[in-house]
Amino acid sequence: MNEFLYKLRTNLLYATLAVVPWFFLPFTQEYFLTQKFYLLLTVVLISIVLSALSLLINKHIKLLRTPFDRVLIFFSISQIIAVLFSSTNKIQALTSVPWGLAPILTCVAMYFILVNTLTKKGDKNRTMLFFEVGILFAACITVIFWFGPLNNAQLSTQLDFLKNIRFSPIGNVLDVLIMTGLLSAVSIVRVIQNILHSKRPSYVSVIGMLIGLVAVTLVGYRGFFPPEGQQAFQLPPLESSWVASVESMKSLRTAVVGVGIDNYEAAFTAAKPRNYNLSPLWETNFNLASSMILHIWTETGILGLFTFLLIWVYIIREVYGLFAEKDKESKVYAAWAVYLGLVTLLLPASFITLLLTIMLCVGLGQKAYEYNEEKVSVDLHAMPLLYIAIVLIMLGVVGGIGFLSYRAYAAEVYFKSSIDGIRSNNGQAVYNGLVKAMQTNPYIERYHVQFSQVNLLLANNISKKEDVADKDREDIARFIQLAISEAKVPVQLNPNKVGYWNNLAVIYRNIINVAQGAESWTIASYRRAILQDPNNPLLRLNLGGVYYSLKDYDEAEKLFEQSAGLKPDWPNAFYKDRKSVV
Repeated sequence: MNEFLYKLRTNLLYATLAVVPWFFLPFTQEYFLTQKFYLLLTVVLISIVLSALSLLINKHIKLLRTPFDRVLIFFSISQIIAVLFSSTNKIQALTSVPWGLAPILTCVAMYFILVNTLTKKGDKNRTMLFFEVGILFAACITVIFWFGPLNNAQLSTQLDFLKNIRFSPIGNVLDVLIMTGLLSAVSIVRVIQNILHSKRPSYVSVIGMLIGLVAVTLVGYRGFFPPEGQQAFQLPPLESSWVASVESMKSLRTAVVGVGIDNYEAAFTAAKPRNYNLSPLWETNFNLASSMILHIWTETGILGLFTFLLIWVYIIREVYGLFAEKDKESKVYAAWAVYLGLVTLLLPASFITLLLTIMLCVGLGQKAYEYNEEKVSVDLHAMPLLYIAIVLIMLGVVGGIGFLSYRAYAAEVYFKSSIDGIRSNNGQAVYNGLVKAMQTNPYIERYHVQFSQVNLLLANNISKKEDVADKDREDIARFIQLAISEAKVPVQLNPNKVGYWNNLAVIYRNIINVAQGAESWTIASYRRAILQDPNNPLLRLNLGGVYYSLKDYDEAEKLFEQSAGLKPDWPNAFYKDRKSVV
């Protein structure tokens, strides 16, 4: 039985390592990182159940001690503290992708499961091999789809994304470049190392080097130099990201524990400098910093930044130790560390980067155990109540997390069905999908934003009828009330995000002529949006338009002047300003 459980656990982990780089499913709004996260979470929960069964049979606990155990635990605690003390919407911060608490804790849990399960010598050699083969397979698919093999195929609406030459099972352009770039770097080092030692490079290394370089070249070129009519991939500006991080230091709480996970966009809009309006990105509010380091600093404060940098201190120490031991894989791990270090420093936070960092820690942790076997072993044969209690706690944790995860995933599936309804022009599917999503997980802000807009659209469509019956008027009133109430939910869940106040203002502005007092609520909502995004010229322009429609020309002129001052190169603001004067 012990051998069966061991093989089951190891085969499950090997399959996961080989599959996760290219795993995706079109069942949620985001096909790639969301699916990878839930796949890893499912594997973590299954592994805990198998570990509980093993404990029940063996009545024995054995844990390996590796250099990264404490620092990863400290890092996890810093993320939990940031959510508890700073995140406004803690439920959404938990499941947020690409950078949420649950994805972070899942990756850390995978570290402990991998290093404590794949303990035999053969297992250690295969761990990184399976993962690299998975990346290689993902890179091959990426290169194939770059040439558009399904461009002329008759596919359903749900599968139309396969015609996009940018499609990759890894994720977006940045995620693809990060993962295939790592494959290239590691494979190149392996090939050079074999040539220098007069050895024949392995097929995996040679193919990985070639496919990786081709994938990086094709995807990078298409991402940053797209065909006419397509938008180039945009990175968050460094200056604004740096300002947001520095601004978070002005309060003791945010300096220590950050603004909270899933709150970066609020920090960005509040801190972005006025000269940001002169850039082509001035209408974009980013939810990620230009650097993973800056993102962690802003969202989780000095505590989160310190623990994350401590992980890298241990990575550098372990890589140096491999060179001291003259390990044959030392140069490979050094290349992996240097590459990921540059990615962490220069590119935005990503679940892919976190996953690759954890896998680097897994490889280094297994290497450290080879040279210095340390483990903690506890015999529980004489304490039956204790091991039974531990097993029950493990199963209870799995049950609780599994139930909550199921509801979170089901809500995403319902929301995706609503999006599919929009594409197929099926209003009933749109409405029912959103209702089910909100009922299943009422804490996700974008569900309520979408539902408010749908209700406003329905009210507008009915009002455009030539003959509006009494029943139609009742429906219009009901849809307007739903639009208002649902638009209020996101600002209650997270009042720091400017987009939700702007959405509420737009809802009220559209019903000024049919709802008493709507103009006051419109103005109040725009005022609150401006408070959260003080250097946004568009908000002031829109509020000025409201005052202009209400014939308050003096207030309108002030706002138009402010808008023009915030963005001097914007003709629209100057036109409105001159028009208000006339």
